[in-house]
Amino acid sequence: MNNPFKEIQGNESLPEDHREKVLGDIDKTKLFLDLANFFLTEHPKVILTLFDNTKNN
Repeated sequence: MNNPFKEIQGNESLPEDHREKVLGDIDKTKLFLDLANFFLTEHPKVILTLFDNTKNN
């Protein structure tokens, strides 16, 4: 079985619309990961800190 990646020529490039779509997908994925990080790690830490501070007072 031949490796299809070895058949790709170095001077060939994707059409501009494919490049824009891939970059858009990467941006959407990064946004999703940033939102997930905020709501699943940072936000609960803030809430826990708030409750910890109220217990001490």
